Order: sequence, then C-alpha cells, then structure tokens
Amino acid sequence: MSEDSYLLAYQRERKARQLAEQLLEDKSRDLYDKVLELESTVDQLKTAQSQLLHAEKMASLGQLVAGIAHELNTPLGFCISNLDTMQLYMQKFGLVDEWISNRLDSATLDPQHYQQFRQSLQLDFVLGDAPDLLGDTLQGLERISAIVAGLRLFSEEQNSGVQMVNLSELTEQAITLGSSAVPTNIVIESTLPTPLFISGTPAELLQLVMSILSNAVQACGDSGRISIRAWLEQQHVKLAIHNDGPCIAPAHLAKIFDPFFTTKDIGKGSGLGLSIVAGIVKRHLGQITVTSTQETGTEFICSFPALTTTYEN
Repeated sequence: MSEDSYLLAYQRERKARQLAEQLLEDKSRDLYDKVLELESTVDQLKTAQSQLLHAEKMASLGQLVAGIAHELNTPLGFCISNLDTMQLYMQKFGLVDEWISNRLDSATLDPQHYQQFRQSLQLDFVLGDAPDLLGDTLQGLERISAIVAGLRLFSEEQNSGVQMVNLSELTEQAITLGSSAVPTNIVIESTLPTPLFISGTPAELLQLVMSILSNAVQACGDSGRISIRAWLEQQHVKLAIHNDGPCIAPAHLAKIFDPFFTTKDIGKGSGLGLSIVAGIVKRHLGQITVTSTQETGTEFICSFPALTTTYEN
C-alpha cells in the first residue's frame, strides 16, 4: 500500500473517530440534560407529594373541627350551668354566715330559728347537690382538656421529633377526637391496657389511628360496631381496629394502600388516607395487615416494635 493510501486511511479513521467523539459528547450532554430534568421532576413530585399529604391532613383536621364544636359545647354547656347554680349556692352560704354572725354579735342565736332559716334556704338540698355539681363539672372540664390536648397533638408538625409514646393513651385520644363524627347507632368498644410504649412521632401516630377509625366508621354506615384493642405480643405492640360493616371486595383488598386508590365517588375521597397510614407504619418500622370477609367483617392490625425496657423496669 502506498504512502498516500495510508494517509487517506488515517484521515478517514481520524474523521470517523472525531465524529464518534462528537456523537458521544452530544449524547453525554443530552444525557446530562435529561438527568437534570429528571432531578427537577423528582423534586417537583416530592414537593407535590408533600403538599398532597399536608392537604389530606388538613382535610382530616377540617372534618374534626366541624364536629369538635359540638363535642366541646356539650360539656362546656353543663359546666357553665353547674357553675351558675354553684354561684347561687354560694350566695345562700353567704346569707347563712351573715345570719349567724349577726346573732352571735347580739347574743340572740336561737337553734330553732336557725333550723327554720336553713329550711327556708333549702340548705340540706344544697349541701347534698353541691358535691355532684362539682364532680360533674370536673368531669366536663377533663373531657374538654382531653379534646383540646388531642387536637393540639394532631395539629403539630410531623417533624416534631421521635419520642416514647403510650399507644393505648394515644388511641384513647383518637377515639375522643373522632367521636364527634360517629353516628349515634355506631358503638365503639375498646380494650386498651396501659401502658403500651413504642417509639414514634405522636402527631403521625394519632393521624394513623384516626384514619383507620374514620374508615371503620364510613364502612359501618349509619349503624354498626367497632372494636379497638391493643396488646403486647413477642416484643411488639399490636393495635387492631375491627368493624362489622360490608367487607372489602377481594379485588380491592390488595390495592387499598396504593396512593390515589379509592372506591368512593369523585369528590368524596382522595385515596390518600390509607396510603398515608402505610407510610406512617413503615416510618415507624412497623407492619400493617388487613383481613376482610363477609362473615367476620374488616380488621386492620398495626404492629410496632415495643420499647421493652419500659416493661422490664
């Protein structure tokens, strides 16, 4: 082969290599642009997911607030009524004290007149009724305190920090908060031994329990029975929420934790509730299972690692 032929071959090879390098550079640049675009899309999806989760939480909170007013007004109403009555009773005690003081000063205290005065004020009834009034008032205020505490906990930011949580106590708070949305013909029974400690974020765990409880109420419709129980089993704290409403269709059972899956009519459910539940369980290193048959009803069971040292001390 002549020197010219080698030169031509070399030039063709060099041109082909330059073309390949240019093509590789173009593909690399295109790939890099795609990666940047993908990263931006992922960030947007994360932001959208966070906004959707927050919106779902706020929607749940909004539903609570709609019923919380009634839950607060009932004990608040009889507390105010009881205190008004106690104010009248205190006025009667003041009259008795004034009557006795005046007669002690003038040395004219007559036992018979005193008994007649007591009867005119119905003091025996007042003394018998006052402890009941105070007891009922304290119970009402304790209920208001429990509702406010649970509502404050539910409204906390979910990054409030991991801490030791008594799951039985938290579940009781969820029942108290959710009771305003429960029809009168739905009975809620609970067996919650205390304490049952796990590690977690209280706001998230409260949202978890309330979401499952809300689904149970919706499944029952206008009437039914919901059973809630918790127990310690092999270093795990388990929480079961059972309802006797219509069962979940087998074709839907495997999808209920999928985001945006819902069997509700458009506008009546986002399909995020149970997917949020599954995410909370996962973040707390737990597991969640569901069984549903026409004969036994539907039961969700959440299992979390127990803080065993709290039981050993």
